[in-house]
Amino acid sequence: MQGANFLCKILQGGVEIMKFSEKMEEIEIIVARMEKEALPLEDALALFEQGVALIRECQSYLKETKQRVTLLSEQEREVTFTSLQNGGEGNDE
Repeated sequence: MQGANFLCKILQGGVEIMKFSEKMEEIEIIVARMEKEALPLEDALALFEQGVALIRECQSYLKETKQRVTLLSEQEREVTFTSLQNGGEGNDE
């Protein structure tokens, strides 16, 4: 089953973590395969489940990334505000 490539990535005793872009590519492969091929119901369901799992992982990653960017942006604003309060110099206290 070509759409199950992500399940087969194994490294010395552990499962390799796919990058976000690899997950997106795998989703595209799954969608294309389901659109083009007349698959048996079992195969179509298995591909659908894999696609849903990948989408959930991508959504979770995007949510975490947004939170990290927001946190870093807030920290940057605090650093800039503190620098401005100190006349543009670092706080050595």
